[in-house]
Amino acid sequence: MKQPSERSLHPAHLALLALLGCEATEDLGSVAVGWRLAGRTCAEAGLEQVEAALFDYSGVAPRFTTSAACSAGVVTVEGVEPGRYALVLTGREADGCATHAARTDTVRVLEGETTEVPVLLLARRPRTLNVSWPFANEASCLENGVAQVTVEVRVSGLVERRVPALCGSGAVHLPDIPPGALDVRVVGYDQAGIAVATGDQITGDPLESCADEVAVEVSLDLCLEPGC
Repeated sequence: MKQPSERSLHPAHLALLALLGCEATEDLGSVAVGWRLAGRTCAEAGLEQVEAALFDYSGVAPRFTTSAACSAGVVTVEGVEPGRYALVLTGREADGCATHAARTDTVRVLEGETTEVPVLLLARRPRTLNVSWPFANEASCLENGVAQVTVEVRVSGLVERRVPALCGSGAVHLPDIPPGALDVRVVGYDQAGIAVATGDQITGDPLESCADEVAVEVSLDLCLEPGC
């Protein structure tokens, strides 16, 4: 059977063939990104792998991912469709726990080109603290005459957060606490606003690599005199 020539095809068919041919020859791009750690080596930070993920806001899952040894210092994501992306780096320990992260939202990939992203700082991820304050005498807030508490969080000696709470709530949820040695102080106040109980919990950096929250329990002791 005689095959139709290109000249005998309908113009719409020719346009479709041209479009398909254009798509088939479109060159993909790539993204190269390096990282650094604040004054530490990968071994000192406990990092084995760094994962690079590209997101294009079409969904919650990354469109392209790849990884490299942390010691390599750079990773290249190949076969990326042209467009604009957010790039997320995740530093992982040998067991796969994610402890470090970095992000940029301004990555543009061009056809057939390698986009070189400026070096990103891989920083320890922030923590969420769940601070509670049981009394050393095992009595309740009401029995101890404590109506309200103030929770103060110091990180490496600097005040990071100071929040009030009702004593009866038993705990406060504090997101986005940066890494560093913790000093958590809780002061309890009576109905007149006079300090009547205090407690401190000083720890090293208690970050648990894969924990979403870090629990800190501060035992409250009644003051010998009002005002502490």
